[in-house]
Amino acid sequence: MNPLLQDARYALRSFAKRPGFTLAAVLSIGVGIAATTVVFSLLNTALFKQVPGITRPERLVEISRAVGSVTTDVTWPVYDRLRSEQALLEELAAFALVAASLDDGGEPVARAGLAVTASYFTLLGVQPILGRTFAADEASFPRVEPVVLISHEAWQRELQGARDAIGRSVRVNGVPLEVIGVLPEGFAGHHAGLLVDVFVPFGLQAPGLPRDAVLEGSSTLAAELLGRLRAGVSRGDAAQGLGAVADRFARETGELRGQHPYRVAVEAWGPLPGLIRGPVSIFLSVMLVLVGLALAMACVNVTTILLARSIDRQRELAVRRAMGATRGRLVLQIVSEVTVLFLIAGVVGVVLGGVATGLLGRLAPALPIPGRLGGDFGLDFRVMGFAALVTFGAALAFSLVPALAASRFDLVPTLREGATTDPRSRARLRAALVGIQVAVTSVLLMASALFGRALQNMKELRPQWNLDGVLVTALDLELNGTAQEAGLVFHRELLRRVRAMPEVDAAAFAAKLPGGGRSSFGLVRPAGADPAAPGLDASLNRVSGAYFRSLGLPLLRGRDFGEADGETGPRVAIVNQTMAERVWPGADPVGARFVAGSGAFTYEFEVVGVAADARPAAPGQPAEVQYFIPLAQWYNAAAHLHVRARNPAAAGALGGTLRRALREAAPSLPLAQPRPMTEALEIFLLPQRVAALVAALMGGFCLVLATIGIYGVTTFAVSRRGREMAIRMALGASAGQVTRLVMRQGSRAPAIGLVVGLGVALAVAGPVSGVVAGVDPGDPVPLSIVPILVTLVTVGAMYQPVRRLVRGSPMRRLRL
Repeated sequence: MNPLLQDARYALRSFAKRPGFTLAAVLSIGVGIAATTVVFSLLNTALFKQVPGITRPERLVEISRAVGSVTTDVTWPVYDRLRSEQALLEELAAFALVAASLDDGGEPVARAGLAVTASYFTLLGVQPILGRTFAADEASFPRVEPVVLISHEAWQRELQGARDAIGRSVRVNGVPLEVIGVLPEGFAGHHAGLLVDVFVPFGLQAPGLPRDAVLEGSSTLAAELLGRLRAGVSRGDAAQGLGAVADRFARETGELRGQHPYRVAVEAWGPLPGLIRGPVSIFLSVMLVLVGLALAMACVNVTTILLARSIDRQRELAVRRAMGATRGRLVLQIVSEVTVLFLIAGVVGVVLGGVATGLLGRLAPALPIPGRLGGDFGLDFRVMGFAALVTFGAALAFSLVPALAASRFDLVPTLREGATTDPRSRARLRAALVGIQVAVTSVLLMASALFGRALQNMKELRPQWNLDGVLVTALDLELNGTAQEAGLVFHRELLRRVRAMPEVDAAAFAAKLPGGGRSSFGLVRPAGADPAAPGLDASLNRVSGAYFRSLGLPLLRGRDFGEADGETGPRVAIVNQTMAERVWPGADPVGARFVAGSGAFTYEFEVVGVAADARPAAPGQPAEVQYFIPLAQWYNAAAHLHVRARNPAAAGALGGTLRRALREAAPSLPLAQPRPMTEALEIFLLPQRVAALVAALMGGFCLVLATIGIYGVTTFAVSRRGREMAIRMALGASAGQVTRLVMRQGSRAPAIGLVVGLGVALAVAGPVSGVVAGVDPGDPVPLSIVPILVTLVTVGAMYQPVRRLVRGSPMRRLRL
């Protein structure tokens, strides 16, 4: 019989005789493998997994303009010039992400949309399951026809999967369009994450889409580009060649003025856009390290138990050695046995990971913008290969230690006397493994505490706010074709109507949610200051009157926006306290003026009020400089309606009443159910929440494993030293002295592991704080709680075995 097969059969019989140990080992390692599989599946979806429907993705590239260290869109004229470079590119397509409503005669639905050129689907190799894609003469600006393609999901939901959908007229952003194609199931744009359901020709004149003036101009960024490189052309060659063409063209048309050349960035296409691919991959890599540490912890725990058992197997192994087996054969036998155990755990881990990844799609958070999140998180060949590599790698790495230790013995004494001694080297090895367990546990607990505190810190960044009873809902008037003039009237009338409701205390519009990303005209500086002087980076929000009251944010000085701050009124602004202190230190800013922007896009404002800081500084970050301008002066069709209920406890009932009022005011507008502001802001805390959850689960898992490991090693050590301690007590040592001796000796390795673990955690916390907002490496709460918790667990795990040792008569132990 094959020796490996023989060892595997022996291992299965051996594990069946010890079901408790086998079950605990398989579950602990299996959970670790499942966790690493799930996180790698997310990383795989974000970076490697092919988007359904796309053919030949290996030559796809994302093309953009490089300005310093950032990339931007390009103007339509630059795209029009670059697409003629057939020597470098097989095909080039332009696209722009837009918000789109889809109305087939029922209630309109907000969807994510793409305005694309006719070459978009040819470039990707996407073939519709019904109808056709755009022809060159109907989706090549300025030749544009009123046609639309929809995703398979939108076809099923909005058109009920009708086979006669081709040729049907639907309204997109209030404009009737003819459905000419249904895209294949699974294809929802060329990126994972935000799923696109509506595809319209680039240049279609409809509300919310790029207009003629934007596309024809040479100063407005309009398009993102996707291309396919010709065979033999590298990304560097393409960037250099396209950059030279764009530079010449931009200088000829006057788009580029100055000494700096027009640079083009060419990046490999990926499932996520290049702009967010880096931060997402870093974040998921941190999560993978955390779960990898948990898996290593489970493996160390099993190794420690196997190392303790190796003494009991020495007589069995000595007999095999006496019958002719070499030490290498004994090592191979033990490695084979441990590998079988890890293989069983690997199968369990993959099954658990598959179940967990199947649930991920249902956990997508609601977005503050039209669209839906999604992705294929299933286990493909990369994930399965990763799971197999982790399983076999862990089996090999963590089986050699007990195998080498068990196979090292003196043959004749072991055959004659059996395994009665525990070599000092092996005891030191077990202590080192315990120290590693404590170190890993400390790292994960510290990560859990830091991420948990980051989540708490970010939630507490709004101490001036009172969001109880505040509801919010997004309204984008471009989704039903409302023009600016009518939109301003709609805003005024809707606010008047909502404020008149007896259940409402205050209502206001804002262009974005608090914390919903930065927008700005540019750097700000006091009016009259030297334009060459460094300005202040500030964010802005466009709001209506009563915005601060609706959020419970006090106005410290000055006044709120009013009727006089309309379309024809002077430009005014309300600044936050931090901006007031930094721009006008020691002075009252009300009545002062400041400018924002530069060059032809410079705007001047008069300060009419000072509001409390809505977002104080997060740990390790400077306070945010922020100002607010009237929405009526700077119209934004997409705005969020904020409504404060008079009775916070009745805010839930107010949501239904408010939605009915909105439906009556705008029957053709896609509407979402108003929801509590605290719930709407959860999307901005998603990284902190995920990191805290993963770290907490893995930290708790490792804490249990560390407790079991310390308890098992202490119990084994006590059993081996029972006679020695009985002699000490018979000679006069007290139970307290023996307890302190054993506890002191047993706590050295955990103490070293705790110090090392805290040091590693603090060293890593600095770089992580730049990825996850709110992480403060110097936070005293985790620095005090984690050492106390680990110390208590260590002492508790050691105390029970030692207590059993000192109880009872020493003479009875000596007789045994």
